[in-house]
Amino acid sequence: MSDSPTLSFACLQYDVSDIDTLITKLADIQNFVFCYYFSPASTAIGLVVWAHSGGADPVYIEDYDIPTVYGSDVLAVPGPVQLCNNSLSIGDMQNLINPKNGLRPDYLVFIPKIDNEGYIYYNINGHSNDSGDGRGHGVHDGDGFNTNPSPPAT
Repeated sequence: MSDSPTLSFACLQYDVSDIDTLITKLADIQNFVFCYYFSPASTAIGLVVWAHSGGADPVYIEDYDIPTVYGSDVLAVPGPVQLCNNSLSIGDMQNLINPKNGLRPDYLVFIPKIDNEGYIYYNINGHSNDSGDGRGHGVHDGDGFNTNPSPPAT
């Protein structure tokens, strides 16, 4: 399809303090759900983050987060692509923000990727503010953590 527009997906910064706040507000959180967000402040597509509970009456918490754009790198993809919600289990999120190496990140960087079927997903890296250069540095690089497009594509 040669007339498909090119879509740009931003790298995003999600502060661990915001993640902690969502976890505190929803004690029985099961998943973080990442939906696409078209910001008036950016031409690149971002994400809005919702927490989803489990239990007998599953709900989305009313509060949500909008991660900020991180740097100027974008994934530019000539369409068509599959824009499905992405998700990350509470267990995987806890492992990202409280890694086994003990180096708790200050924020997570979401790096957009595309798989062979055209699904957009995100690789996630933890970063710390203590590098002194204002940009932070990686405290763990991926560790196999990716969001999972829903329906699962991986």
